[in-house]
Amino acid sequence: MQKYLPYLPWGSYWATMLIAAEHVKYLDKEELQLALRNFFFLNYIAGVTLNSLKQTLFNILIGIKNKDSVDSLKAIMEDKLNAMNTKQQVLSKLKGEVYYEGWLKAVLAVIEYYQTDEDEVSFISLDYKSLNVEHVYPQTPAENSKWLKMFPKGGQYLNTLGNLTLLSGTKNKAAQNFPFNEKIFIYQGLDKNGKKTVTKQGQVTVYQISQKIVNDYMASTYKKQWNEESVQDRFNWLCEQIGEIFDLDVETILY
Repeated sequence: MQKYLPYLPWGSYWATMLIAAEHVKYLDKEELQLALRNFFFLNYIAGVTLNSLKQTLFNILIGIKNKDSVDSLKAIMEDKLNAMNTKQQVLSKLKGEVYYEGWLKAVLAVIEYYQTDEDEVSFISLDYKSLNVEHVYPQTPAENSKWLKMFPKGGQYLNTLGNLTLLSGTKNKAAQNFPFNEKIFIYQGLDKNGKKTVTKQGQVTVYQISQKIVNDYMASTYKKQWNEESVQDRFNWLCEQIGEIFDLDVETILY
């Protein structure tokens, strides 16, 4: 659970609650931690301000110190989410252009943790040099680019969740605006011509949410294309992951 703290703008509040739970030997500590994680992340994604949450956070902290039941604490959180219409705001954010959202890397990193045994995944730094958000359909395809023929509507999906993934800074720079098949080579740790390279680029992407794109390509799931169908399916998959992790019903925004 501690891995997520650096991703949140209000980590000190969450940390105080966890310390309080340890201090009073709170019985349902793990269930409380998950509920707190979900509450903080949903508010973060929705763009809720700290001032709007402070009283609720104090109430939760008092409840922890009083050893109130975890159900009563979860009820406080749920009441606040309902009062602020937070979940609907989250769905609206996910459906829109998310590339410039401050929470994007953090949420993708949490999804990444859930693709493997979380305990075996080392901390994922969000530092720009370590981790970049990659546009699969590129931001500036050339006028004669294969992209324009493969995915004429690509610009409409450019900054949406389904067109984005995680790459190291090195790979993101290497992938550039290359055609899709050449990007797949880069994701696999090869050069753009599919040949081995001895540079840092020559390492298979460690991120499973990016490896999924490679796996779908190799399996010809979308006939080795990156198109409207593949982007929409990836959007659905990522939203379903978010829904499962943060206990959010995403059904209404799926394609």
